[in-house]
Amino acid sequence: MKGVLNIDRKICKCNSVYLSDINYEIEKGAISLSDIENKTRAMSRCGGCSLEIELILKKVTEEKK
Repeated sequence: MKGVLNIDRKICKCNSVYLSDINYEIEKGAISLSDIENKTRAMSRCGGCSLEIELILKKVTEEKK
């Protein structure tokens, strides 16, 4: 998968959302934090992972260009 970060690790500890879950949703068309939150529940509890998820979205989006 082009543009997808390959190392899998837990990004959202509150809801056990992994990098692979986020990458999967990006590949399916997620383009915003709210898209990721709605599809994975990441950020829906404490929000502590939102900055990291924002950086992941930005990096993957830039790599796809």
